[in-house]
Amino acid sequence: MKKITSLTLAWMFLISSISGIILYLAPPGRVARWSEWRIVGLDKDQWAHLHTVTTLLMLFVVALHLYYNWRPFYSYMKPKVAASLSITRELLISLGVAVLITVGSLLLWPPFAQIVSLGDTLKESWEHKLAAPPYSHAELDTLEQLSQKLKLPLQQSLQRLSDKGIKAEPTQSIETIAKENSVTPALLFSLIKPDAKSTKTSLSEGSGMGKKSLEELCAARGIDLSVALGKLEKMGLQTDGSMSVKAAAEALGVTPLELIGALER
Repeated sequence: MKKITSLTLAWMFLISSISGIILYLAPPGRVARWSEWRIVGLDKDQWAHLHTVTTLLMLFVVALHLYYNWRPFYSYMKPKVAASLSITRELLISLGVAVLITVGSLLLWPPFAQIVSLGDTLKESWEHKLAAPPYSHAELDTLEQLSQKLKLPLQQSLQRLSDKGIKAEPTQSIETIAKENSVTPALLFSLIKPDAKSTKTSLSEGSGMGKKSLEELCAARGIDLSVALGKLEKMGLQTDGSMSVKAAAEALGVTPLELIGALER
């Protein structure tokens, strides 16, 4: 049983590590779900579930491992614990490293900030490779709701889908329609949306906008900066044109795309 426990712990650690790396590199959830991103046949939600379950089970197996190996573990640790109770150079250094990693990660000190920034950059890069939703969680809205939000004629959308052999009802969610017709939400949307060049709310146009300043965004989108700042002030944010779109969105508790949509209305 001891050998089985040890081997199980090793496998759980391996799976948890691999799933953690994949989630670090994976696209944002809204992009992953919209394009049905997969790796090794699993979508992002499945990788997240796998990571959560294996990590929790690993903790259980660690406890089981300690139970079966308690005597040798206790015999090994007893003198070391007794020695470490006295304040030693090694104890202070190890404590300092642990505190540094914890505080540095929370306050985004270098090099922890670079690790987080790299993850963000990798996730944002997917938006240039995969189709992204016109707004967050668009796949959960019904066809009728999506048409209303994007000001698309509902009957025209239904007709376009019908012409392509897609069966849909106005009250069905985009995700449900896509699954029942074996297509992705992104492909479904491409069949009903107008020409992408004329659709300002298309995320393909908004990719990378989060890094731009509000002034740069307004210039690129043809929005009057003073009007945009006035809208932000009414929303509870007083700022100037130098603030980044991403920072403004975070301050308001919305996504950059949702903020852009609000400024364009």
